[in-house]
Amino acid sequence: MQPLNTRVLWVEDDADTREVITFFLEQSGYWVTSAGSSIEALGLARSEHFDLYLLGDWRPHGKESNLCEEIHKSDPGGPILFYSAAAYQTDRQRGMEAGANGYLTKPVGFDHLKEAMTRLLNDATSDIDEGA
Repeated sequence: MQPLNTRVLWVEDDADTREVITFFLEQSGYWVTSAGSSIEALGLARSEHFDLYLLGDWRPHGKESNLCEEIHKSDPGGPILFYSAAAYQTDRQRGMEAGANGYLTKPVGFDHLKEAMTRLLNDATSDIDEGA
């Protein structure tokens, strides 16, 4: 899937990281809406359509796995990718059990991030095509 017209909700509590990744994604053709807290992100996820959810580090008002579960409830088919510094196997396992489709541990090169996003978007499109 090409990023053109692909809407991404990017959730990251660190403002500098949020800005850098937003810039990079927008330069790659994605339409990015960013949120700095799980409360803000959940409101956006419930009120707007996103093609992919990119979740960063632990939020001040809730763990990323809790946010993942809530997003999954409101958008069961929306692909969710963790992009987190939480690197323990238990963190990855908790994220995947919460409904994530992928988990990348920071730092990772931007090309690798784009590849993971593209794979999840293609998988989501294939699921929609197969269900039609």
